[in-house]
Amino acid sequence: MKFRKRYLILFFLLFISLFSNCRTGETTGREDLGGRIEKHEMVLIGGMKQAITIRGNHTDSPVLLWLHGGPGASQMAVSHHYDTALEDSFIVVQWDQRGAGKSNPKGFDETTMTNAQFIRDCHELTRYLKKVLGREKIYLLGHSWGTQLGIQVAGLYPEDYLAYIGVSQVINALDAHVVGERWLRETLISENKKRDIRKLDKLGPPPYRDHEDFVRFIHLIDKYGGSFDISFGKLIRIAIGSPYYSLSDMKSWLNGANRGSGPLWEESLRFDAKKDIPHLDLPVLLIAGTGDYNTPIDLVEEYASMLQTPSIKRVVRIEGASHTPQFKDPEGFARILRDFRKEVEGDRAK
Repeated sequence: MKFRKRYLILFFLLFISLFSNCRTGETTGREDLGGRIEKHEMVLIGGMKQAITIRGNHTDSPVLLWLHGGPGASQMAVSHHYDTALEDSFIVVQWDQRGAGKSNPKGFDETTMTNAQFIRDCHELTRYLKKVLGREKIYLLGHSWGTQLGIQVAGLYPEDYLAYIGVSQVINALDAHVVGERWLRETLISENKKRDIRKLDKLGPPPYRDHEDFVRFIHLIDKYGGSFDISFGKLIRIAIGSPYYSLSDMKSWLNGANRGSGPLWEESLRFDAKKDIPHLDLPVLLIAGTGDYNTPIDLVEEYASMLQTPSIKRVVRIEGASHTPQFKDPEGFARILRDFRKEVEGDRAK
């Protein structure tokens, strides 16, 4: 997910003004009567402490590891709001990946943000969750950048996962620029947005290999509804109520989100799901918003048509949603995952 700098600054200032209401961010954990589990802890992963939360209404539910986007766009600060419906069917694990949120300490070495290191971190965390939660396998879900990470991990270690779920799946960034630019130009022309047409012209034809050019491009995509599904103001109001983030955590989140792709940018441009991951040895669910022009749905459906899997393979289109369908309709999103869980369980019972 891409955030505009002025909103990030606003986010930061709001937290300063509400300092007296900020949480301490200390490690907590409990298993309530009635079977609810809620834990927040720092776990040693890949040689550094990284933050996770574990939340679910039933201790016997399957575990779902959520890989956020960005790579600096942690969702932990809003998970207490958006994951509530999901927690009826899963034990949801939110993880601040290295360089993001609570896993972005002062002095963090951003050169460790490599594709290979993220894969190692994800696999190490998976093994940890399987052990502490007593599971043979878990569900793996990625959103945006998290899908690029998740689909690679699922391809390498299918024995660890019940299924792979890609939300706003990254297929090929360079192809996505072309599709997004075509939609954006048509939109700008139809709405007679001459100033933004000039901005787009200044960027030149896609793809955008320069990171700063891409940031300008994706800001325009977002401005015309092709990326985010809720206002930043609403996201801020929700994040203020987080039980997991302190003021210093928000500073770390701000720094991580402003970093953007950082050293991962060139690696991300080389990723091509069609060539790199032509098959997966586990059930697959791909969820895409029809209005997503960050990771366009046309590319997702094209990839799904050629992806080989041993059993279940589903693409679910979310009408009217863009790049963040989990924010557009949290209850509907949870319903899709609940139905997929039933299908996977039925397939395993055969």
